[in-house]
Amino acid sequence: SWIDINQILDLVKEIGYEVFLGCKALTSVTIPGSVEVFGAGSFALCLRLSTIRLLVKTTNFKMVHSVLFYKEITRLIFVTKKSGSNEIPRNVKTIDVDPFYSYKKL
Repeated sequence: SWIDINQILDLVKEIGYEVFLGCKALTSVTIPGSVEVFGAGSFALCLRLSTIRLLVKTTNFKMVHSVLFYKEITRLIFVTKKSGSNEIPRNVKTIDVDPFYSYKKL
């Protein structure tokens, strides 16, 4: 029998520590609303990651100018290649492992 991938996505609660570390082929990710936790460095060294989509029902995370934050914008998780020039908001307390790795100059 076949497994409906949408049913699996709704069961995912956590994206693990460095789970996609160095995944050079990864260009886009869709995060289901069921995800509550990101392990540090989940997307570290993902040089081509340019699109992160949050499903409409996602309330645990926010995308601001192509930057992925924890919901209260206290943790910066990843900066996509599309983000351009940004300032880090004052309320950010934690920056994950290598969120700016794809940028040659800061």
